[in-house]
Amino acid sequence: MIRKIISILLVLGIVCGQDYDSNTGKPKETSGNEEKVSRLDGILSFKKNPIILKKSDDEILINPGENIKVITIDGNLVIGMYYKISILKKEIIVSGKKKNNIYYKDIKEISRGIGHKSVEYGTTGAVLGTLGGFVLGMIIVRDDAYRGVMGALFGVAGGISGLVVGLSTGFSTPIDFEESILVNNNEWEIVN
Repeated sequence: MIRKIISILLVLGIVCGQDYDSNTGKPKETSGNEEKVSRLDGILSFKKNPIILKKSDDEILINPGENIKVITIDGNLVIGMYYKISILKKEIIVSGKKKNNIYYKDIKEISRGIGHKSVEYGTTGAVLGTLGGFVLGMIIVRDDAYRGVMGALFGVAGGISGLVVGLSTGFSTPIDFEESILVNNNEWEIVN
């Protein structure tokens, strides 16, 4: 029983405790002015709240799930879906081909996506899926009596799956982006 309690306390101490320098193995020294954030607090600090951009009296909200384009100070372009924000760590997560964590101070420009390409992608997916399924059905079946039927069945199945994949991909792909908003340049400021 005591081993379990000690193990739990040890794990809590590691997760919630002090940061250690990986080179020396000793606790990191701080000047006292830094905001102390444990690993667990850092992970739990991300919330699905909107990004609030403010310029004098004007406000713009970017909600989780919206497609955005972010240009960082060093010139990197990140396109994806805005996912979460950490007010504590002053960082946002944009989920595109990979998950990107971007600090507020690194954001140069940000813009929201306009519309989506679901009709275009859905139509293309359905046509390609139908053709591919029909050809596959014709190749697989060797008996001439069933070749046309299997080609039609595989074509319908391929068309439906192509439509679903095309629609889901198209909903997450914007047609275009709004005009970029300059951030941290005496223009717009992220206030949360």
